[in-house]
Amino acid sequence: MIEKRNITGIILAGGKSSRMGSDKGFINLNSKPFIVHIIEALKPLVNTIIIVSDNMDLEQLIKQFNDDYDMVQLQSENKSMPLIAIYKTHCLHAFESQIKKKEKRLQVAVEKLKNKTINLDPENDQYLKNINTLAQLNEIQHLY
Repeated sequence: MIEKRNITGIILAGGKSSRMGSDKGFINLNSKPFIVHIIEALKPLVNTIIIVSDNMDLEQLIKQFNDDYDMVQLQSENKSMPLIAIYKTHCLHAFESQIKKKEKRLQVAVEKLKNKTINLDPENDQYLKNINTLAQLNEIQHLY
């Protein structure tokens, strides 16, 4: 198992939030900003958290992470989730290369990496919803 001191959690919070209408990270879910929920979920698993922004069941992933893969991601409802993943430090070069080419889609960089995808049990799909609209946010209120 990889030691916690060797793991960095990266939260990508730089999207336009055009469907939500405002920055998702600062929208409250049960009196706490969304970004705080994410940070609290990562804290026990990593020694460093990096938040990438243009505005000022991960335990399962860690168990699957070994030298055979550059990254490990979850899949829910037949959709891979590269934003809910663990990446080795050397993956930074692939991301930098894509950025230099003005390519911002994470999936393009991920396709060049040796990756492993873990299918989430269907009963856990509710915990990995992509929240882009107020209606989607309202759908998950009862979970918290």
